[in-house]
Amino acid sequence: MQHPTPAIASAILAALITSGCTTATAGTPNTTTSSTTPTSDTTKDPLARVDPCSLLDQAVITANHLQSDTSGIGPGTRYCRWDTGASGVGYSLAINIYDQAGLDQLSTAGFTVTNYPIGSHQGRTSKDTVGHTCLVSIGVTSTSRVDVVGVDYGGQLDRACVVATTVAPAVEQKLPGGGS
Repeated sequence: MQHPTPAIASAILAALITSGCTTATAGTPNTTTSSTTPTSDTTKDPLARVDPCSLLDQAVITANHLQSDTSGIGPGTRYCRWDTGASGVGYSLAINIYDQAGLDQLSTAGFTVTNYPIGSHQGRTSKDTVGHTCLVSIGVTSTSRVDVVGVDYGGQLDRACVVATTVAPAVEQKLPGGGS
C-alpha cells in the first residue's frame, strides 16, 4: 500500500481548512469562496475575538514537538496549523474556528461521523473514508464550532484520530463554557 506524501497530506489538510459548507445537505459539499473575513458580532458569537492559535497551550506544542506552520483566514473559517517538522514524517494538527457554522452545518460527505461529547460541549468525530484525516468538532453555539484536525503523514487514520482526540480536551477547556 502506498502512503500519501507529506505534500498530499498537507493538501488534504489545506482543503479541509479552506473549505466550508454553506448548508448541511447530502452529496458534494458546497465550497463557496469569499474574499471577505468572517464576521461575527461578539454579542452573538462568543468565538468572535478568539484567536485559533491561542487555543493550544505551549505545553502541548512542546510535548508533541510541534512547529508553527501557518495561520490565516479561509472561507468561513479562521485557522492555525502546526506540523511535527520539515521532514514530513509524523503529522499535522490544525484548529479551525467556524464563526457561522455549527455542528449541524458540518459536512458529512466522505466522512464517517459519530457523536463525541467533549467536556461540557456537544461534539462530533469525523473520520475521512478515503484519506488519513480525522477531526473533532466542538459545538460552541448552534451557529459556531471549533474543529481540531489531525492528519497522519504515514497514512494511518487511527493515528490521525489519536492526535485530534488527544488535543481536543485541552482546546475545549479554553472555549466559552468549557472545562466542565
